[in-house]
Amino acid sequence: MTEVALADGDETNGDQSLYLKGSGNSMAVVDLFENDEAKKDFLDSFRIPSGDDDYEKDEDGNYILSRLVNDAQLVISEDEVMQALPDDSNGNNYSHFNRVYAYDINNIMSTYDYQIDPVESSTDPFNSKIISLGQRVVDENGVYKYKIRLTEHLNNILVNDSTNTKIGLVLSTNVNYTNISAIADSDDEDVTGLPAASVITPRGTVLYGSNANVDDEKRMKFKVFYTEPNN
Repeated sequence: MTEVALADGDETNGDQSLYLKGSGNSMAVVDLFENDEAKKDFLDSFRIPSGDDDYEKDEDGNYILSRLVNDAQLVISEDEVMQALPDDSNGNNYSHFNRVYAYDINNIMSTYDYQIDPVESSTDPFNSKIISLGQRVVDENGVYKYKIRLTEHLNNILVNDSTNTKIGLVLSTNVNYTNISAIADSDDEDVTGLPAASVITPRGTVLYGSNANVDDEKRMKFKVFYTEPNN
């Protein structure tokens, strides 16, 4: 067994590697926007300015959008080091059944995209919630990836002015299990709870982060697809 000493995350430049380990040992925190300026630029490009340093709202107090988000997904690539691990007794790759579970750190709960995901199986968690929490798949270049759908989470930021820009990522082998375990004496004021699904699994994985030194094809990306309505 090899032990890896984990340094504190690089909040400015992002990390090259993300280490997710079950049993409550290691998780990752992803901020959807690099900084406040990047968030404002994003809001400016999707909302209608009102001329008073704010944006147009409807009669219900929701922001009116100039662009409509069709899909938003966090795309995460698996580090090749995971391919060196031996297959299991059934010939499956070590990481075959791994799932990356994303949750709302601020509210310590599953994302809204997860909550409205209609694909659910109580008897087969590997094939459950596969719209919001994509299974591990390989692309045309042989890179294994996970796609985490955050469409409604992003819409909540745009329309309702939610400040929940940080997403927690943990490894899970049962994404149906959404109970939260409190973290005693947490070193991070943003992270006070951890999905129990991660605590009960002994497995781990290594993913590529968003640091500029990561190859562009493998670098973590937040992809937003939108349409502009005809006025």
